[in-house]
Amino acid sequence: MVSPPTLSGDGIVLQPRWFRAGRRSFEPGGARTFTVHDPDTGSLLGGASLDRLPPGRGRAEVGYWLSPEAGGPAVAIAALRTVAVWAFDNGLDRLELIADQDDPGRLRAALDAGFRPEGVRRAGRRRAKGAPKDAVVLARLADDPAEPAIRALPDLPGERLTDGVVEIRPLQPSDVDEYLALHRVPDVQRYHLGEPVTRSVAGARCQQAAYRWVAGEAARCVIVEAATGAFAGEVQLLCREPAAGAAVLGFAVRPEFRGKGFAARAVSLLVDWAFTVDDVLESVALVVALAVGVVALVSYVRQKWSDRRAARRA
Repeated sequence: MVSPPTLSGDGIVLQPRWFRAGRRSFEPGGARTFTVHDPDTGSLLGGASLDRLPPGRGRAEVGYWLSPEAGGPAVAIAALRTVAVWAFDNGLDRLELIADQDDPGRLRAALDAGFRPEGVRRAGRRRAKGAPKDAVVLARLADDPAEPAIRALPDLPGERLTDGVVEIRPLQPSDVDEYLALHRVPDVQRYHLGEPVTRSVAGARCQQAAYRWVAGEAARCVIVEAATGAFAGEVQLLCREPAAGAAVLGFAVRPEFRGKGFAARAVSLLVDWAFTVDDVLESVALVVALAVGVVALVSYVRQKWSDRRAARRA
């Protein structure tokens, strides 16, 4: 693979760095590293690299970092696209980007640069203290389209939905204690489907939530009391077959927030969003963690599904 020249594209300039770790970075099996600059001011915006280049394998691992001056994900997306074009023009067939499961910004940037999620690599990265952790593999092939990857589940607008009484937002790693406490409520346990929610399971779900959403597998949300910000419960769409446009809806509410209509409000917010965003869902099956207001909620979801089908036929 040849040594790279200065590259430009999408409002950035990439300058090659000639040395890394005390040796020439363009030696066989080495790395190709770049610094990313503003083309007008020359300000350093970040860096990008092609690494783990086994000779004759036609693949590499791509990475990037951003400086505070980058100002957002656009620089990362532009850097990934520009490096990918150069790499494919110079003989590589496959690029991989490895990301943490709880890093939605990096996952979105990769998708917008044309990378596709391929799954979770067990013990694919190491934590700061050296312990292994799972990581997401996203890849782009030389003949993949450069356009952003199509997502079965787009992001919520503004990262949350609200009706002024409740809010729903994506589940996060910091929610693990509240999530576990919710699933220790006896009637939540009684109606729960699947494996028991232990601390390990709760931690994994919170850690993996961002990736599962980006991959189109699940939209797991926290129900929050708008006035106080308190964790009130959960509501989720599990997309078993994303291509079919179908999902399973579930929810659970903490005992102290029951009788206030929080479940109905949260379900309404999530279902309205799912049925109004183009090509997200055609139908929803309701799986209820608490048998409160089930008839009304089932009727609501069925009506939304009927309205959606009628709109499609019109």
